[in-house]
Amino acid sequence: MRVTHLSMACFSMKRCASFSVIFSCSISSSFARFIMRISSIFSSMEAVFCSMRRRRSLVPQRSCSDWDTVCEEVGLLGASAMDFSDLEGRILVNIDSEEEGVLTAGCAGGRRVECHLPIARVPVTGTAVKADVTGLVGGHSGTEIHKGRANAIALLGRWLTLLEDHGVQYAVLALSGGAKENVIPKESSVTLVLPTGITEAVHAAAADFAAQMQAEYGTADPAICLQLTEEGCGEYDALDANSAERLRKALLLMPWGVQSMSMDVPGLVETSLNLGVAEMDEQEAILRFSLRARPRARRRRR
Repeated sequence: MRVTHLSMACFSMKRCASFSVIFSCSISSSFARFIMRISSIFSSMEAVFCSMRRRRSLVPQRSCSDWDTVCEEVGLLGASAMDFSDLEGRILVNIDSEEEGVLTAGCAGGRRVECHLPIARVPVTGTAVKADVTGLVGGHSGTEIHKGRANAIALLGRWLTLLEDHGVQYAVLALSGGAKENVIPKESSVTLVLPTGITEAVHAAAADFAAQMQAEYGTADPAICLQLTEEGCGEYDALDANSAERLRKALLLMPWGVQSMSMDVPGLVETSLNLGVAEMDEQEAILRFSLRARPRARRRRR
């Protein structure tokens, strides 16, 4: 969708006669705010170009095209579907930033990845107990992935492992967590079927969970909370032992967070991934990830 075309004084880039600027953004409820942000970006660009022109001589006038897309936050869907055949420019200036009046040249590329884990269900009898992990700070998986915050979905793997360590038998009934792939999840839940409900062993596992969270995330994520709720006794269709064990290991061992830092730019995250959404139906459990990597080779499909 072409929005506008304007002319601007730009610096010469070898033999190129023009270049194009493409913005990918999610249009929120306030379209006026969106337009003001675009205007602010162009004002900043104009100031940069004017400054560069003062430093260079004989700079010709060049054209600059502005293209705007939608659905940036959910996978660059608008940019992926656009027809760029009308673009006349040969140079793309990619800019990105989370702050008004600040332009960042370049950004990490990314992918969305889904992990599908087949499950089998069997009838079990016991007390359904829901465990809610809440109180996490969360954040954006691009700008805050390096802050050492916990992932609510991954913590479910820790909880299930602690139950096993304390000799608690369980069957997994339901699983959910997170809202979007690119948001660090701050809430999650797993519903288990326990033979005799919340026992002393379950309370001991919960105490260990709280102690571990305080020791590991007491500074970065100090308000992590595990809440247990009994939801009634009866017969349920829960995961069989093999499916529950594979799910536990997946939640416990699946990588997430910062994977590598740049050796060239201090403080720059080079590769990361965020386990953003977890859900489960009758046939499978699904874990949804957002992957980011600065070098193209590190985000290739394996």
